[in-house]
Amino acid sequence: MDFTAVTEQLYLSIAVAVAFAGWVLSFLGIIIIAANLDGRGTIENRLHWFYNFYFISLLLFVAYAIISRNVRQYRLALVAFLSVAFNILVDSIDVWVRVSQTPSSLAGGAGLRATGCFLIIFPVIFMIGYIGMTTEDSARDRQNSFVASPAYNNSAANAAPAGNFRLPSLSLGNKKQPATDPSANTTTANTTTASSFALPSLGRLGSGLGSPTAASPAAPTQQAKALYAYDANPEDPTEISFIKGEVMTVLETKGKWWKVSKTLPDGSAIEGIAPSNYLQVL
Repeated sequence: MDFTAVTEQLYLSIAVAVAFAGWVLSFLGIIIIAANLDGRGTIENRLHWFYNFYFISLLLFVAYAIISRNVRQYRLALVAFLSVAFNILVDSIDVWVRVSQTPSSLAGGAGLRATGCFLIIFPVIFMIGYIGMTTEDSARDRQNSFVASPAYNNSAANAAPAGNFRLPSLSLGNKKQPATDPSANTTTANTTTASSFALPSLGRLGSGLGSPTAASPAAPTQQAKALYAYDANPEDPTEISFIKGEVMTVLETKGKWWKVSKTLPDGSAIEGIAPSNYLQVL
């Protein structure tokens, strides 16, 4: 775990800290309430002890997700548990505010617990919205930083070539040069000037589309060091896993996901995409 992740999720970390302060007040309130119950409402108070345990467990879960940089991976579970906490807090605030307004020995503890619940519920609302809006990038969105859209590939492949040239292949991982039309040598002399030129690289047209063999902004020999370990998403075969401190070759630096390659222990090389904020160019 790297605690520098706290600064990367600063607002979320502040929300957790405020909620924890509210939990402390709520915990003190329930202790005071338990000391003044005199056998009354013991079962109901046990339920609120469980609520306190649920709140602190949830805050520790959110803190772990922040420190381990897994907020995106755990976002569905986090939002679900936070939503349950929100419902519990609404009910708890209603109960303890009413108890705090009664002239009884429980009023002080109930007021302290209601205050703690108020301090917890606002960070919980923020965390539900903040984490819920954290979306996971799709593989296609990340690939668009260094490969043409598949829809464009299909339209280009089905189009009838004009003259005696062929469109270059835009398929991911296809390193072969476009095949040359065998009939070009025998018909060049009879073709017009308009049909005897080669199609320029699409990567130079300024549209962001280009063949995998087009030059990228990063030099092939540029190296990058992994600042943190990263486990590739098993549902995304284009991602690559690496450990902290591992040095890889940068092949493409467009967008937030870079295309890199690394050498495996058996001497073979693999390529994939990696989050750029996990890498440091050497």
